[in-house]
Amino acid sequence: MKRLLSLCLLALALVSTAGAQTAEEILRRHIDAVGGEDAWRAVEDQHAKLSVSVELPQGVIVLDVEVWNIYPGYVLARQNAVSVPDGFPDVSSAAYITPEGGWSES
Repeated sequence: MKRLLSLCLLALALVSTAGAQTAEEILRRHIDAVGGEDAWRAVEDQHAKLSVSVELPQGVIVLDVEVWNIYPGYVLARQNAVSVPDGFPDVSSAAYITPEGGWSES
């Protein structure tokens, strides 16, 4: 997941500077540069950690988000509110997914 996020961010950054290239060409070159399509298909477990800011009329919400994907079909996703506007409810939560089902905690 971290690699996928890096790939997406890189692609977005390059789109504005690479007028002659299509987004697909940029992504294809990046995938080839970091191991190729077969290597990416072999990835089973992934981990991503990021910070997200959302600007609302009430103020800015800042979240720390962490996601683990474990093959086959297990996911743990957590988001913790780092900063929320005064009077805004806590938006921290965790979600658990297994092949048999899932649940969440808020």
